[in-house]
Amino acid sequence: MSDKADLAKANEEAVENRCSNRSHKPVSAGSTPAPATNKCFAKQSEADFQRTLIEYLQWNGWKVHAERHARTKDSWVTPIQGDKGFPDIIAVKGKRVLAIELKSEKAKYPTTAQWDWLEAFGKAGVEVYAWRPSDFDTIEKVASNERG
Repeated sequence: MSDKADLAKANEEAVENRCSNRSHKPVSAGSTPAPATNKCFAKQSEADFQRTLIEYLQWNGWKVHAERHARTKDSWVTPIQGDKGFPDIIAVKGKRVLAIELKSEKAKYPTTAQWDWLEAFGKAGVEVYAWRPSDFDTIEKVASNERG
């Protein structure tokens, strides 16, 4: 097998391990683990979906920013200053900027505050998305193309 074929096989094995919640190792020292596939995304909570999507975007050459939510006794919170509802992920690649709000398959639609942020980003020329794990085909297209 060629090096490319070996890498593709190792990456598929890494994806399978991630999907089945077994631990995984990068395909070689210093390399990036393989991105997840749609069969992984569909099974994920919003937190898992976010981690997987960040990895997937980075795999495709995006610079990514996301803030970690903290669990309190009664709920989840994200310490912020300013307006509520800021998107879960901001990603930049070349001249493109993405503002992404994530929801699990079972979650309700984005809140009014989240839609307000997406609308504000859209008016500023930023590509805006509200994605669920089942949107993998769209995610793949947006992340890998020059323009979504």
